[in-house]
Amino acid sequence: MQVSGIGAGERLQVLGVPVVHDHRGGRNFRTTTSCAWRAVAPASMSLNQRARGWRLAVRVMRFYAGLPGILSLSPSVAYAFLHSSDLASEPELQFVFSPGSYRPGPGV
Repeated sequence: MQVSGIGAGERLQVLGVPVVHDHRGGRNFRTTTSCAWRAVAPASMSLNQRARGWRLAVRVMRFYAGLPGILSLSPSVAYAFLHSSDLASEPELQFVFSPGSYRPGPGV
C-alpha cells in the first residue's frame, strides 16, 4: 500500500513516495492468499476424510474420553515467519500450514 502512496504521509515523504492518501491507520496491514493441495495417497488420509461419517463419531468419543485425536489439534499445525528482504527488521511474511480444508468465511 505504501508503495502506491497510501499510508502515513510523513513516512511516505521520508521514503520519497508521493502521498496519494494520508492514512494514519494502515499499520500491520494484511493480505491473505490461500493455496490448497489434495492428498492423493490413501494411506495418508486427510483430516477431512478422518472426520466424516461414522469416523466422526469415533473421533468425538475419543475426544470426550480425553484421548488424543484430530479434534484436539489446532486448526493450523505449522507456522513459518520470514523476512521479505534483508532490510526488514521484523518478519512480515507468515505462512500457516493446516492438514485439513475449511470453508471460506469471514477473515479467510
